[in-house]
Amino acid sequence: MAASAPPSELRILILGRGKRTPLQKTLSSKVWRQASVCGESGGNAPTVVKAEELFGLPEGEIRRELEHCVGLCPPGPSVLLLLLPSDFTQEDRQKLEFVLGLFREDALEQALVITPQGDLRWNSSVEKLARACRGGRLRVNLEKNQCSEDGLQELWKQMEILLNHNRGRHLTLKEGGDPQPLNLVLCGRHAALKSSAASAILRGQRGAAGRQVHLLELPALYGKPQRATRSESVSLFSQCGPEGVHAFLLVLPLDRPCKEDRKELEAVRETFGSSVDGFTMVLFP
Repeated sequence: MAASAPPSELRILILGRGKRTPLQKTLSSKVWRQASVCGESGGNAPTVVKAEELFGLPEGEIRRELEHCVGLCPPGPSVLLLLLPSDFTQEDRQKLEFVLGLFREDALEQALVITPQGDLRWNSSVEKLARACRGGRLRVNLEKNQCSEDGLQELWKQMEILLNHNRGRHLTLKEGGDPQPLNLVLCGRHAALKSSAASAILRGQRGAAGRQVHLLELPALYGKPQRATRSESVSLFSQCGPEGVHAFLLVLPLDRPCKEDRKELEAVRETFGSSVDGFTMVLFP
């Protein structure tokens, strides 16, 4: 059996959507007390840092706030607590995944999802994230004076398991630098409309959260042999780098799409797979 990690190694970073709560003070004092009961505190309280609201910030500001938080628990957090409210959405999950991606290591290996104790509703975004986290999920009431000793004991146990599994390792941030370009693919059978859309997007790209926009134009695929469409897809992805395509923009005329437009969309699906639907937007330039 692995030896218990001392609380001096317990550096907790709390991430999540929502206003600041008494959680930081409550968790810091009660986890220390729980460790003392277990005879493992060694006189050192754990470090607990609560990140400010990240979900409404541009990507550059998210990184600066995260750098500040990591600097408050040197050399880096050993446990991430992901505080998810009952109305946690897919958009929230995508933003949180972006935040976790700023760490050099696999942050999910050191993460635990916390949801409100009384909330038993099914939330697919929460479930997907919880399944991906090494620590899984706990329903705990961490509001001031409302956290039960049983809940604290279970939370302490889960964090201890994470610490021992990761052998005291901590998370560090990737090196800073310019954000990766946003790779957008214009598709459809109307070349003139795609050119018009490209011009409009490039004129407004300052609004893309500070990221450079990399536009690629996919030639019309409908009616071409399979070998030709496969060649087009290989050429496209080779220009996107390791990030791949972030979104497909299907450019259509304002009037009702005709049969050929629908066939073009089907050709895109056949070439790139049905999962392309989740990354496709319709654009009327």
